[in-house]
Amino acid sequence: MTRTQLNIKVDPELLKLVKAYATRQGVTLTEFVAAVLAKAVSGEDPLSLEERVSRIEKHLGLGD
Repeated sequence: MTRTQLNIKVDPELLKLVKAYATRQGVTLTEFVAAVLAKAVSGEDPLSLEERVSRIEKHLGLGD
């Protein structure tokens, strides 16, 4: 499988939490993020990626 690199900017605390979550799930950060993105665009979840991230941030106390 061919891969390409994606660079994004996220809140440092969010990155810390995502890394810890991926570790607890036994997957790499790359595997976790790729799976989340694939699910987001697959039509399985009616929420947009932005809506999902917003909900996660609010749940973690990182939202506005």
